[in-house]
Amino acid sequence: MSYKAMADAHQLGTEISNFLERNRDDSDAINELQAEIQVAYLEKRGVVLREE
Repeated sequence: MSYKAMADAHQLGTEISNFLERNRDDSDAINELQAEIQVAYLEKRGVVLREE
């Protein structure tokens, strides 16, 4: 793993940890975070998602 990748992973981990700490009592916020990560992953791979 490159130094840049390690630094990016650390920064992302810190941001997620901070988000979870701020929203620890808000299950909707945590569910939304999970959903947004999944959507971003799929969109990067060209999957077209439809809103219902």
